[in-house]
Parts: sequence; structure tokens; C-alpha cells
Amino acid sequence: WNNDSAMPGQGVVSMFEFGRGLGLWQGILASLNDPWDGAEEMKDYARRIALRAGDEGKRAADYGTEIHAHVCEMLGGSRATSRNFILSQRIAESVCEWLKAEGYTVLHPERTVVNARVGSAGTIDVQAEWREKKILLDLKTQNFPHTFYKEHRWQLAGYDDLLDGWADERHVLYIDRTTVGNLKREVCTEPSKDDRVWQSIHNLWVAVNNY
Repeated sequence: WNNDSAMPGQGVVSMFEFGRGLGLWQGILASLNDPWDGAEEMKDYARRIALRAGDEGKRAADYGTEIHAHVCEMLGGSRATSRNFILSQRIAESVCEWLKAEGYTVLHPERTVVNARVGSAGTIDVQAEWREKKILLDLKTQNFPHTFYKEHRWQLAGYDDLLDGWADERHVLYIDRTTVGNLKREVCTEPSKDDRVWQSIHNLWVAVNNY
């Protein structure tokens, strides 16, 4: 079960909304941990499980957002305003240590970009240089083993479109929110294909919203 979290305020993200089935799986998992024993009415049990699943989903999302915020603060972005989770700062520190060890030079953390040509906006996690290449780096928190969703590639294609094709490469860094220092980098290896998919998504969004 991978509850994926991205940086808040990303307009590009709203064009995908690929996690709509997450609530169903949260409910299934919650019921497995607390099976119905017949001691209460089924409708009352279902309501209690649904409330618990919603609480757990919100907590996971808040935790991922807090890790993101700490990382961006440590990289020179805006100050993190939430400090509710014990591991979030340590995990963020491990991310920054990994970026340094891997040779990333951060140019812009947490950069909000508006592009009138594209008719969209987004908050890009990290623009960096790495091995003499310009890199768009997106940070994702998940429960490991991680899942490299195709939508993550398309999201980065959208960000690169906002920057008029600035990046030489696009990377996704998956952050395990349960284990400090457990990270996995994925490189988008088919950027031209991702660009075509992004353009189709964007054109559909423009048509639906009469932009």
C-alpha cells in the first residue's frame, strides 16, 4: 500500500488525481486489523472503520507533507511550520545528506512557476545540477517497497513544460517514511513519450475547463 505524497500547492498535480482508490484500500486494511465480531451492528462497525481509515489516511498525508517541508527548509526553501512527527526531521536530514553524497547541487528548492503559454502553474520540489546536467527532482514519500508510477513521470513532464524544457534529465526520489535513510532514485528514461502524454492530459484539461 503506497500512499503517495507530493509537495502542497502543485497545480500540475491536480490534473492527474490518480489516487482516488486509496480510501477503499485504507478501509480494507483497517477492517483486516479489526474484523467484525458481531458484537455491534454492522452499520455501526462500518462507520467506525470508515472513520478510522480516513484518520489514518490523513495522518499519512500530513506526515509526508511534513517530511517534504523539512527537506525544502534544509535546502534553503521556506520554513517548515509543522513539527508533529518524531521521524520527519531525521528522514529529511537523511535526504539532504544523500543529495550531497550523490553530488547534486541544488539551484532552486520549492520553486513556484507560472507559465502563461502553458496556462498552468506548479511548485517544483528541486531544480539541481548533477554530473553536468540540469535536473528536475521530484520528492515522493511512500511506504516501501516503493512504486514508480507512470503518473510521476508525466507530472515531471508537466513541470519541465512550465520551464520550457529546461531539464536535461528528470528524477524522482522516493523516500521511505518509516525508515531513516531508505531512499530510491528513479530516472525518467522516456522523456519524449512522457511529454506526449502530458500534452494530451493538458489539452484535455484545457478543453474541459474552457481555458
